[in-house]
Amino acid sequence: MNVRYRLFVSALLFGATLFFGPAAARAQCGCATYQIVNKVIYDQVPVTTYRLEYETIMEEQQVTSLRPEWTEEIRERRFTVARPVTETATREDRYLVRRPVYETQEREEAYDRTTFVTETETRQEKYLVQRPVVETQMREQQYTVQRAVAETVMQQQAYTAYQPVVNTATQYVDQGQYVTAYQPVVGKSHCCLKCVPGQCAVNPATGQSTYYRGGLRWVPQAAPMSMVPTQVYMPNIVPQQVTTTSYQPVQVTQQVPVTVNRLVNEVVTQQVPIQVQRIETEEAVRDVQVACSGP
Repeated sequence: MNVRYRLFVSALLFGATLFFGPAAARAQCGCATYQIVNKVIYDQVPVTTYRLEYETIMEEQQVTSLRPEWTEEIRERRFTVARPVTETATREDRYLVRRPVYETQEREEAYDRTTFVTETETRQEKYLVQRPVVETQMREQQYTVQRAVAETVMQQQAYTAYQPVVNTATQYVDQGQYVTAYQPVVGKSHCCLKCVPGQCAVNPATGQSTYYRGGLRWVPQAAPMSMVPTQVYMPNIVPQQVTTTSYQPVQVTQQVPVTVNRLVNEVVTQQVPIQVQRIETEEAVRDVQVACSGP
């Protein structure tokens, strides 16, 4: 709708210029004349063109193919087989068998028999008897006793001490600031009416040269460039010497008195009564009854 309105206003202005322009000029000055000059004006007109585009389309089609299939088939074949047949037959065999025969007989045998007579006798038998005898004896017994002795000994003791160390290092500090900078900004372009002369131009759609009439056209006009102030941060790196204090461990040795308890071995001797048991052997006589057997 906006394009049609612009075209209509352009046509009205162009007609007013053609018809009322010469009359007004003559009214102002009686000798002024006007002449129509044809100019070629190129307008951007949208043209619809067609071009060939190739596209690969995959279609699913059913294709019948043959392939061999193996099937199983059962066939009956007849052949002759010799099978063994078992039969039971009865026959008579004769053989000799020896059987024991028992008979009872009586016979007379003579033999000698010895008979023993038992007699009891008393005999004296000597034997040894061991009797325990308990005696009390005094025996020296030595044992070791440990006694605690306290001594003061100087001992070296090591401990860790921290010693301050001052180090100087270079540190870079950003001392920048915000600065006002002017940045060029292009405004929005707008269209204005201008008289365009007629000329020949090549149609980009067909590639042929065409003559375009001159007249009033809407021509895009670029907006003027303006400088807009903006805040920009400008860095400023400045080196600084920074002093830091650190503590470094140091091994320190010192003499410290230490009380040491040690045990001293001491041998103690004492008389201890001990009961000693010994065995004394004595000879004794006893009567023993002995059973004697004779013929």
